[in-house]
Amino acid sequence: MQVLLLSIFFNTVLGIIFKLYGKYKIDVFQAIVFNYFTCVIAASIDLGHFPLQESSFEQPWFRWAIILGFLFIAGFNMVAQTVQYFGITTGAIMQKMSLGFTVIFSFLVLGEVMNGMKWAGVAAAILAIFFTNYPKKKKATNELKIDYKIIFPLLALVFSVFIEVAFLIVEKRLAIKSADPIFTGTLFGTAAIIGSIGLIVLLLRGKTKLHWRNLVAGIALGIPNYLAIHYMLKALGGEFEASVFFTLNNVGIIVFAAILSVLLFSERFSKHQYFGLGLSVLAILLIYFSSSYL
Repeated sequence: MQVLLLSIFFNTVLGIIFKLYGKYKIDVFQAIVFNYFTCVIAASIDLGHFPLQESSFEQPWFRWAIILGFLFIAGFNMVAQTVQYFGITTGAIMQKMSLGFTVIFSFLVLGEVMNGMKWAGVAAAILAIFFTNYPKKKKATNELKIDYKIIFPLLALVFSVFIEVAFLIVEKRLAIKSADPIFTGTLFGTAAIIGSIGLIVLLLRGKTKLHWRNLVAGIALGIPNYLAIHYMLKALGGEFEASVFFTLNNVGIIVFAAILSVLLFSERFSKHQYFGLGLSVLAILLIYFSSSYL
């Protein structure tokens, strides 16, 4: 239980750090790139060697590591933008609601059995996304304004779905444990390399400038990011089954994020958003408990 609580804690800390990025005017992309280098260093210390070995290039999962490396850094950027514009709770929910769509993929592609309770969970997940992002009332105006920032939470959800689907393919089709620290360390390494290429391009085009505060912000993000993965892997290899762990972990992160967003940042939720928060927890619980009736 202690390992589970640590996983929930460090995953929620990531949202708090993203929220602070806006306050201190951190370049999100730079910080995320430095974050992955920090994760690689932490993985090297933990494993006792550099995670990206020459033999890694010959592994059947290596191309998936490259794909996931891109998805990691792109998805992390979308989550950061979501937290800054929509709050910690919305960022957490948009990530965790990917569970519902992953279930559909498992049913259509991997041939997993579905039942009424599981379909109800998927429906609740979709409704939760709608109500959590339901726009607050504004003063009447004749102008039609479209808030294009809504693309950030939607893309955060899309990338989360792609990441979970990629992990399913690696585990089911390649019979490789995605929880393997070597595999995870390689993901961090490829994400760092891909991010570095993008950062170099931006620097050469004069679109950004390096600043020490972005490096510090990246290190501050990288440490809890690696610890979140570390304790997740430790929990999966311990007393919890994967389905039990992910359910408790996802619900815990959403609820803990909501509590901290109110206490630390005085975020206020509308009735629609409270309803969406409740639906998100209901969706995850329905999908989990549905396995008992298959």
